[in-house]
Amino acid sequence: MRAMIVALALVLLGPACGSRGTEHECAPVDANAYCAAMGEAYCGLQSQCTGWPGFETERCRRSWAAQCEARVASVLKGATAFDSAAAGCGVEALSVAECGVYSEALGKGELAFRGVGAGGANCTADWECNADTYCSFGVGCAGRCVARAVDGAACGNGVACVQGLACRAGRCTAFRGAGEDCTAQPCDGDSFCRGGKCVSRLAEDAACTGPSQCREGLACLSDSVCRHPPKLGEACEALDCPAGLYCDLDTHTCRQRLPIGASCTSPNDDYLRLMQCEWRSECVPVAGGAKCADYHQKDAVCEPLWSLCAPDLYCTSYGACRPLLPAGAACKSPSECQSFACDGICLGQHVCPGTSG
Repeated sequence: MRAMIVALALVLLGPACGSRGTEHECAPVDANAYCAAMGEAYCGLQSQCTGWPGFETERCRRSWAAQCEARVASVLKGATAFDSAAAGCGVEALSVAECGVYSEALGKGELAFRGVGAGGANCTADWECNADTYCSFGVGCAGRCVARAVDGAACGNGVACVQGLACRAGRCTAFRGAGEDCTAQPCDGDSFCRGGKCVSRLAEDAACTGPSQCREGLACLSDSVCRHPPKLGEACEALDCPAGLYCDLDTHTCRQRLPIGASCTSPNDDYLRLMQCEWRSECVPVAGGAKCADYHQKDAVCEPLWSLCAPDLYCTSYGACRPLLPAGAACKSPSECQSFACDGICLGQHVCPGTSG
């Protein structure tokens, strides 16, 4: 079945892509076929790994399409460039990915999109802007591609730094390497800050105290040692399992997170309530037991840092799901507004801070 998915996904064959030599070559997929191909591969993987007869594959495909098609729309209107070769490699990687270990494959699919908007171009999201710019106010606002802030310039509050710099204490600053001071500047991706100095990320079996300390591919597990994270069915403790899996605290093995509608356990346990079910759902009590439920609805109790409300709601500071605020309403965060644009008040759909309309 998985082989059939790969074949269906790579529907538009052309010159082989990928680097010359010994690297594997992928068949390209064009923009019109991309969302369906990636959705088929992703939902096929989820269905297989979950092993739950009630898994709603079609709902999964629709959910994927809703997220993906906004990007493809940007391609069709010329705001984003599309690399069919990278798309083909992303589809193939996801089609053969293992349960719970597919973030790298999803990342390959992301490489298919490249923003083309230069400074001053209209945009609706960062992916429509080129590498030197960013969309100043994101989805839901009539944004513009603006130049990224350079080394030493002010950043934060929606201002992004040039790629390769980090926003630290309100200023764009260069990353530091192993052996360099990190009291005022962040360490690069190959090191972490310890005792005021950047230290090379730790090798397998080294003692660790935090998730960012281990080398790529390793994780600081519950025994405070850098190791490869356990796979589906392997032994685990608490937060050891990678994305898409959770640790069953009865059997201490990694299990696939459950789809919406599946029976679940321990709705009153904070860890299992949130980790047992797939992203954007949680385990809630129902007559005769508990099940994984989609989002919190209006007036439901929520936790701002953990629980999610339905797409047209936001979680207030006092823990209740409330409708998104209209233009003109007082706000503290863009996530509270229908336009996703806040400047003390919710701005209109086509008005952004610093623009006239």
